[in-house]
Amino acid sequence: MKNAFFITGLAALCILTACQGEEVNVKEQQAIKLNAGDVPARYTIYQEKYEEALAHVVMLERELQSDEIEELKAHYGQRVTIWKDYMNELLGELKISTSEEQWAQIFAQQERWYPQMETVSNEAAANARSNMEIIAYLEKKEDAMQIRARYLLDEYYFKRQLP
Repeated sequence: MKNAFFITGLAALCILTACQGEEVNVKEQQAIKLNAGDVPARYTIYQEKYEEALAHVVMLERELQSDEIEELKAHYGQRVTIWKDYMNELLGELKISTSEEQWAQIFAQQERWYPQMETVSNEAAANARSNMEIIAYLEKKEDAMQIRARYLLDEYYFKRQLP
């Protein structure tokens, strides 16, 4: 029962944090919509896909009914996969739509980021003494994937407006 309260509190904290971050994102999106003529079509498409991924994560959170550790691991694993798939889609489109030189720079940057993210996440997992620390590791990995996906979207689809 103690785990259920902790997990419920943890889930509430995650949702609150996501909502606060989403509030900032909503304000940014409202500002962008005011200048809709300046928004590249590809950005709009991938922003909608980002919102779909975020909605999928929220839906998974709402559907989570268990405090069993294996189910929690699977739940957070699904969330990591959502952001990984989205990021891979962004990168796939960038590979097609950028020059070889631009893609080499993007790829090199990604190659540097991924091991760093894995190292931090794996250190957290290796030091995990409890199941809740393993869940915290998975949350950290999900957050890193979501932040990186958002960076790729904003940097390459909006700011730089690559062809």
